[in-house]
Amino acid sequence: MIYMIMATNRVEINNIMTQGGSLAASACSVQTDQIGKDAMEREDYVYMYQDRIPIPSLTMIDDILTISECGLQSIKYNAFVNSKIEMKRLTFNSEKCKKIHVGKPDKYCPTLYAHDKEMQNTSHEKYLGDIISEDGNSNKNIKNKAAVGISASSKVMNILRNVFVGHHYFTVAVFLRQSILISSMLLNMEASLKISIDNGKVLETIDKNFLRRILGAPMSTPIPSLYLETGVLPVSYIIKGRHVLYLHYLLNQPKNSLLSKMIYDQIENPIKNDWFSEAQNNLIELG
Repeated sequence: MIYMIMATNRVEINNIMTQGGSLAASACSVQTDQIGKDAMEREDYVYMYQDRIPIPSLTMIDDILTISECGLQSIKYNAFVNSKIEMKRLTFNSEKCKKIHVGKPDKYCPTLYAHDKEMQNTSHEKYLGDIISEDGNSNKNIKNKAAVGISASSKVMNILRNVFVGHHYFTVAVFLRQSILISSMLLNMEASLKISIDNGKVLETIDKNFLRRILGAPMSTPIPSLYLETGVLPVSYIIKGRHVLYLHYLLNQPKNSLLSKMIYDQIENPIKNDWFSEAQNNLIELG
């Protein structure tokens, strides 16, 4: 145990911004966003999508994601980002900086650094709530969302058991499903690529089990009855609806924005299994 027997030295610190302060997130966003803007101005440290659209470092407050071709380009991008971070007197948490090699293994894949510490290689990593895998497969991401859905379902059931809502029970249950279960389990799904039938069934099963629990219905209850009684949509249709709404959002972006350039490039130069093809199919199916 440590006992303080005298006053400690006091130091006055000026011009600081505490983490979690009202302006901290905005200030951090401005600093990291400038890295991508500088790359776009120089037209050098960017990844060319289909050799047409330049993609700079993507940032979200204090997270930075950089895409590059394996080899000399990745070394250049790595040095550029490190130099910008150090010029701004910012510091990476080297333990959280990871490198994912997408595609066939390459024995000449270079070593990248966060400041002077080597980045760890990983097959998958969680970024902004989604899991990015080296094989581009969504299985790990769906598995993670299923775990989130199970946790959210239990949370809703605990609320319903411990809070008395009287004859509003089912109305409250449906609202909680939408605000807690669906919103957390389907986070970022509007930007997802095509989901396999098996992965879609995993998410729908969690939702069906939740509806059975709030209705007290046995496993033999026909599935259509669950949706008819509660008046809610199946998870698969919610995802399709989000795709269509996100398409509307993208098409209304300013013409010079990166999102607008990406979506119009996919419209004019479609490739197999791209995002727009999936959104277009959903739009046709939903009418």
